[in-house]
Amino acid sequence: MDFRKEKFIKIEDKPDCIVFLPSEDRERGRFFHPARHLGERLSRKWKVPILPGVKKVSKDKQSGKMFQERFFHAKKAFVFSKSDRIWKGFHILIIDDIFTTGASLNEVSKMYIAAGARKVSCMVLLNKEGD
Repeated sequence: MDFRKEKFIKIEDKPDCIVFLPSEDRERGRFFHPARHLGERLSRKWKVPILPGVKKVSKDKQSGKMFQERFFHAKKAFVFSKSDRIWKGFHILIIDDIFTTGASLNEVSKMYIAAGARKVSCMVLLNKEGD
């Protein structure tokens, strides 16, 4: 299979903006988002902005938590980085680096819907099966 010829991304309703699920780990020296390059390429291709979305306010990490604990933790782990930004009517594409349980994506998606987003799509680089 020639992966360069495959079309993995089929989005008929182009997003209005791209946001990243926080993934930097400053304590370990990772000052970048692993999916930054992907987001920048999509932003140029679709001519849509990358906007500051949410920031993580919890110091706890999701890794090491049991399945159910991840969902409880995600409920209080994120806040909007700009409280005055208006998401009403937007189609938002959230990009994350890895999908383990979906707890963070689930909670952040609900935040955008509650803030008036018309649609939320999610994209991840890696899918971790099992935990």
